[in-house]
Amino acid sequence: MKIKKFIAASMKEGKALVINELGEDAVILSSRVSRKTDGSNEEFIEIVAAIDENPVKEKKTQPKLPIPQMPVKDRHDAGLSDTIQIELQKSLYEISNRLNKFELVLKELSHNSRYKYSSYFGPIYGQLYEKLRDADVSEEFSLELIGNLYGRRNFEDLQQATSLTRRLLSERLNSMPPFLKSDKRLISLFIGTSGSGKTLTLVKLAVVCKMVLKGNVLVVSADSRKINGHDQLETFSTVAGIPFVSAQTTLDLREIIESETKRDFILIDTPSTNQHSDTELVELERLLNASYHDLLYLVGSSTVSKTVMRDVLLKFTTFKPSGLILTKLDEAVRPGQIIEPIIESGLPLAYFTTGQRIPEDIEAASSERLSELILPDFSESE
Repeated sequence: MKIKKFIAASMKEGKALVINELGEDAVILSSRVSRKTDGSNEEFIEIVAAIDENPVKEKKTQPKLPIPQMPVKDRHDAGLSDTIQIELQKSLYEISNRLNKFELVLKELSHNSRYKYSSYFGPIYGQLYEKLRDADVSEEFSLELIGNLYGRRNFEDLQQATSLTRRLLSERLNSMPPFLKSDKRLISLFIGTSGSGKTLTLVKLAVVCKMVLKGNVLVVSADSRKINGHDQLETFSTVAGIPFVSAQTTLDLREIIESETKRDFILIDTPSTNQHSDTELVELERLLNASYHDLLYLVGSSTVSKTVMRDVLLKFTTFKPSGLILTKLDEAVRPGQIIEPIIESGLPLAYFTTGQRIPEDIEAASSERLSELILPDFSESE
């Protein structure tokens, strides 16, 4: 094994030096950006490369695919001469090697496409950029965050850079206080799309209001669109020992609210609403006008894509919700994709749900907590 260090003005020039000196089969072991100490402070690239000088050893990066062998009697039966068989095997080996090289090229192209700016920033900023992209933070927003830090600080390690980036994210997010018991009755209404976890979230909060806040709680279902749409909510409420009523019309809902004056908390569930259906959006608006609510919670799943989250927030913010409840954070593989739409909406975060348990898997939201989920500590993400 021959190992050599190269000094170059750029990575491109360095690779050219490596190929010229060691050949195309050389492997770059490491590279780093340094600065000259002659007072010019100019950057240069240090590259350490190696080449296996033993031609017999097979390269690990390009494994040979098994070549199908034909039994001798099959070859004769097929009428193929030994010369043709040799040429055929040579061709198969060549195809195998080309496929392996093509696979390596595709992997490199995929990596370079996703992290195409990482080499611009130096080691730590480059790692931070890749970490943001791995969390599914968009390229544009990743560059914006890096740009807010780049040139201002020289970080000692990736953890330090990660912590400050989380702080930047936290500063762009808002949060609101959780439920509190007071002398005034609190009416909360929950809206969201199908599959958002709206009904289960309402039940968790109803149990919190009863068990933790020691409140007099009423759960109301205003889902008249779906046949037996209130069954699940009624079952949960019965198990939790919380009074439940169903409102079939907006008039029913108004009468329930006007008559239940001694409650501390009234939590109202609504039909799941398709944000692309004008009919359902108008129906929801009529329901909201009849509810006299104090708080309006938009419930959204953290597992959806950036595009879907942006669309949901755009359509539902016309109703001026008080806050956003993010559900299924335990199922979100890369929650970074939803951070931009939330920031753009300006909606404060109200609660997070992290599982199916009632009421354990719900917590008051905080911008710091969401930032940590998007950018966990370095040791946790490895």
